[in-house]
Amino acid sequence: YATVLRMHERYGVPAALHLSGTLIEALAWYNPAFLGEVRRLADKGLLTLIGGAYSEAVMPLLHEEGARRSLREFLWLYEKHLGRDPGDLKICWVPERVWEPEHLPGLLADKSLANGGYEWVLLDDRLRCRGLERTVFDASMSNGVKPGCADMVWANGALPDPDKSGVAYRLPDASGLGVIQMSSHVRHRVPPQSTANWLGLDAIVRVHHRAGNDDSLLVYADDMERTAGVGGWDPASLRRYDDFLKWLRLRNDVEPVHLEKWLDKHGAGFEAVAYDVAL
Repeated sequence: YATVLRMHERYGVPAALHLSGTLIEALAWYNPAFLGEVRRLADKGLLTLIGGAYSEAVMPLLHEEGARRSLREFLWLYEKHLGRDPGDLKICWVPERVWEPEHLPGLLADKSLANGGYEWVLLDDRLRCRGLERTVFDASMSNGVKPGCADMVWANGALPDPDKSGVAYRLPDASGLGVIQMSSHVRHRVPPQSTANWLGLDAIVRVHHRAGNDDSLLVYADDMERTAGVGGWDPASLRRYDDFLKWLRLRNDVEPVHLEKWLDKHGAGFEAVAYDVAL
């Protein structure tokens, strides 16, 4: 994990980092130096720290008060072990990326939380697809775009729609939560394992660049274990991820951004989008 963060520092590529509450506690006992590195890089402006729930339990399956307590415990741990003012945590990672539209928005935006409620939530871009559109999207994601497979989506020309996959938006409810879309098309190609993966990434960037939208935001989000190649993941991932960061820095049509600062600049004007948002 520390090597991944050093790579980001070496290339000057900002990152957004979520650590579970249980991992923070384990690090505080066994490797507090790593937490010190996280604090240093956050203070340096390289890291956006992402909030969430204490033990990564799937919140819709918890009693509401249990879910709220999990959110509060997480904020307390970030303040105690990472020295962050809870008010600085405005972006939330939903455990296991499971979303439930009836109760979670109000829970995450609850003003009684120590941070005054979250303003943004990271969600998969597939949630903006409706009905048959989502079925087609899911089928395309399972048809060869996973690392190491033939990049069939790119080969077939079924690239992401920049008007949907690269724009943050507001939820159409009273919570006021904004949604940061995590790009499935990018996620399934990073760390790149094949020429097809690289060609697919290049095609995705060109699609968004041609759209000419200054608010276009492509978010790569995945388990840090996969990126670091630990815990049973491909040990070659770390080298491939290093290549990916170099690729980002060499391109003239991609600008790695500090997520929180980007949202401060662009996020105020996003309007609510009435899309179905379900599990």
